[in-house]
Amino acid sequence: MDPPSLDDQTFSATDVGAKIPNYTPGAQWGTQAEPFSLMQDPLQAEVSINAYAKPQGMTLSVWAKESNENWPNREIANERAAGLNGKPIAMNWDENGRLWICETVDYPNELKEKPAVGRDRIKICEDTDSDGQADKFTVFAENLSIPSTLVCYRGGVIVQDGQTTIYLKDINGDGKADFRQSIITGWAMGDTHGGV
Repeated sequence: MDPPSLDDQTFSATDVGAKIPNYTPGAQWGTQAEPFSLMQDPLQAEVSINAYAKPQGMTLSVWAKESNENWPNREIANERAAGLNGKPIAMNWDENGRLWICETVDYPNELKEKPAVGRDRIKICEDTDSDGQADKFTVFAENLSIPSTLVCYRGGVIVQDGQTTIYLKDINGDGKADFRQSIITGWAMGDTHGGV
């Protein structure tokens, strides 16, 4: 295996104030020590791929990455493959080689109990010119709440949307979900970390 090629100098942190919970190991659930205040800054995708240990001779490349909406101080809006926003929480490939990604803002603390009021979405990423990088990003569905898993099915997608399993499909061919059907309702989501 080729080891990761990052060192401690690669990482930086920002003091966000005493906002990060510090649960005490071995103590009753909810027992906290002093909150943490340093949060690691995100790495650019091209740097992050160097954090992987990989079989000898194997290379990794960036297929899709965040847009400048998440990097306001960096000029990457026009960079290739820059089209993701939010935290990617689940992904799956369809039979056409497109990557479907659940992007979340609500996770983990803002589960919406009513349908269609969340801030999360599903995005379809495509490599239309076969150069090995995504160049087309389509928002397929919006107003989801913590979409924690998805599977492509019969031209659409089955997704776990908070407390409901739903089926979404594009009926009119515009690339956006215009059909929504609840399949299973009433999932208990007292802890969003586990998902369904």
